Amino acid sequence: MLMAFAGCPKPQSNYRSPYYPRTWNVAIVPFINHSGSIAINPLALTDSFFTELQMADRVEVVAVNRVLAAMEHLKMNSIESPADVSLLAQELQVDAVIVGEVMGYDPYKPPRIELRLQIYEKPELNNQVPVGVNPGEIARAGTTFILTPGYQLSPSRQVSRIFDADRKDVIDKIKAYAKAYSDENDPAGWEAYLTSQKYLRFTSYVLVGDVLEEISAMHPN
Repeated sequence: MLMAFAGCPKPQSNYRSPYYPRTWNVAIVPFINHSGSIAINPLALTDSFFTELQMADRVEVVAVNRVLAAMEHLKMNSIESPADVSLLAQELQVDAVIVGEVMGYDPYKPPRIELRLQIYEKPELNNQVPVGVNPGEIARAGTTFILTPGYQLSPSRQVSRIFDADRKDVIDKIKAYAKAYSDENDPAGWEAYLTSQKYLRFTSYVLVGDVLEEISAMHPN
């Protein structure tokens, strides 16, 4: 289950800082593939999103291999419910957990991907989980942790986007992204971002901007 994800030094941010009273510590659950396509690599997408999110100011992202290790410790093959999110947040001691899903994917030109993110924040998690519950002990005991109706959790915010490279507005965003970040000597130019891995990096960049807006909306001045 564990894979090595290299932790890159945090470069100068290309995003505005979200409003938050302190550094926002967040874990990203490996994207879940609901698309039915075997062409998508959920871990590669998770890695791209991780790389983009860690560029944001005042945001600390838990390394993906640490998240996978915590899931293994809790005997979670995947995130199946809000209860799983709560246990993972407590295990990692983070402010928030982001759960990503691939709802649709077509890798052929023009590529198309539909993504959905759910943001679970610590206040909701802490306020609704019974006091004294130790997720590590639950996992080691091999018992099932069932939340009563009063403790049912739900995401604080949700972000959904369809990136269809057959649309002019998406192409315009790709061109702007390529101009800012691509190698000027690349003969493929902006069209290089229509290839699968670079397209995932572009979509991750846009999604991170959406997430930071949601964080700011959750914590207005």
